Order: sequence, then structure tokens, then C-alpha cells
Amino acid sequence: MPFDSQGDKWSCQSCIRGHRSSKCAHYDRPMKRIPKAGRPLTKCSHLNGVDCNCREVWAIMVPLAPGSMVCSPEPETQPVQQQQVYHVYTEGR
Repeated sequence: MPFDSQGDKWSCQSCIRGHRSSKCAHYDRPMKRIPKAGRPLTKCSHLNGVDCNCREVWAIMVPLAPGSMVCSPEPETQPVQQQQVYHVYTEGR
């Protein structure tokens, strides 16, 4: 099951309906955020009749290789020493 950077779980709709959301690996389908178990603590703060997307959020996800640097902070890099490059030209072949 894919996780996002906030730790939310995501699964495709068919795996959610089939109670297989923890084993979902369908990255080619639209994914839906899995709500936390239990009753929600608060309701949506938007007024009734206002168009909001608080209830359902969908995303397309792409599997990443383990250890990829997409979400990780960039490591501190050492300044690169500039080296002089000498070009040697020869006449003809």
C-alpha cells in the first residue's frame, strides 16, 4: 500500500471495496486516501452547499525505487574544485 509524505495510506477503489486496501499495488489506477479507522473527530468546516473536496481526494501515484531521493532532503554537497582542461588540437588526420 502506498503512503504519501504525510503518512496517509492510499488504495484503489476496487481494493477498498474488496477489503484488500492494505495489499493494493495498482499504481495504474486512480488512488483514494484511506481514512483513519473509527469515527471522525470533526466534520468539514465548509458551509452546506459550498463545493468542497474534503470528503474524497484522488491521486495518480507512481511507484518509486527503494532509497530514491524524491522525498528525501538533499545531502550536503562538497564544493567541487574546478580543474583546468587543456584541449589539444591536431592538424588533419
